[in-house]
Amino acid sequence: MTQPIAVLMANTRDRDLLTEALHTVGHATIEGLTPHSDTQINEVSLVLADENMARRHYPSLLALRARYPDRLIPALVLLPGRAESNAWLRYGFNHALYMPLKKREFLSHIETFLAFKSQSEAALREAAVRNRAILDLAPDALVVLDERGFIIDLNHAAEQTFGYTHDDAAGRNFLELFIPPKAWAKYRTRFAAYVREAPAHVGRARFETTLTGARLRLFPAQVNVMRIDLHGRVRVAAFIQDLSS
Repeated sequence: MTQPIAVLMANTRDRDLLTEALHTVGHATIEGLTPHSDTQINEVSLVLADENMARRHYPSLLALRARYPDRLIPALVLLPGRAESNAWLRYGFNHALYMPLKKREFLSHIETFLAFKSQSEAALREAAVRNRAILDLAPDALVVLDERGFIIDLNHAAEQTFGYTHDDAAGRNFLELFIPPKAWAKYRTRFAAYVREAPAHVGRARFETTLTGARLRLFPAQVNVMRIDLHGRVRVAAFIQDLSS
């Protein structure tokens, strides 16, 4: 089943015309964006909006992209023929289409962006498999966190060290999963300050602490932390050595 296109049009006549054109070539459509929905992101293949609806929904578009950075969600904004497009491109739209627009030209743009989406996501999947193999070769445990301290990824050594699988740990808070409760407040404050203040080129720290794994196992550990800036998003890589072994 093909993923539908989100059609966000304030003018109902324009919306109906564009929706009909998409339906004639086999595309399903929906109205609206819900950035906090775990299911809708799996359903949307592309976002199409006019100026009014783009202004209303672009924060939702950016929220969706921030929440699902590995999903490509192309977004096109429809503008009057003499309108300026630069602001909309800064707001996260990939391309501006100028009205009036012929049906054939409109559908050509849609198919081009859907093809780009498919090719880009295939490349991302290939890169993810390659990166996973590299991470699993690292001898020390490696856990990758977002700027809030939630676990994005961990390698095979980390699974062995903590006794959690990738699926068990991903999406959970590092401090609450791997730090003993009595130290939560201290490390939560330190982590927030580190993310906020450490420049990428000197964003390294090393310390020794006590960590906890599955079945409440406590062990001394050395933690090397590195902050990384990826296209405006902060990631924290924690290399962990179990000192009890």
